[in-house]
Amino acid sequence: MYINTHPNTESGRGGNLYPDNHHWHGHLKPPLKDHIEGGKAFLNRCDDMIVIHRLVKHQEMKYLTMLTTEKIKDQETGGAITGFEEFILFEFNHGLGFKVSNVDPLKELRPQPPVQTQTPF
Repeated sequence: MYINTHPNTESGRGGNLYPDNHHWHGHLKPPLKDHIEGGKAFLNRCDDMIVIHRLVKHQEMKYLTMLTTEKIKDQETGGAITGFEEFILFEFNHGLGFKVSNVDPLKELRPQPPVQTQTPF
């Protein structure tokens, strides 16, 4: 089961912006684990936590969705959290489904234009 939560009000204020010396300066940072509704009490009860974030006002980044894993309870099967500012980026792909690492996993499932075939006589 997945439960979708949102960050609390404090995480969206000026104290959670990238600093002036950062290449995304002035934009809102992704929420931290304790920024979600219910805080750490909720986080201690869930098995995994994934953060999905976008820099909606950034000229080049507004069509990229950043995903990070903040908590993986069972790491025996190979799961791990992502590093600091290491995001998995999903590109919007002009509304045709997301690209991940420049790979379009839905490309083969989309309708293809018809191909004209000729029969030899």
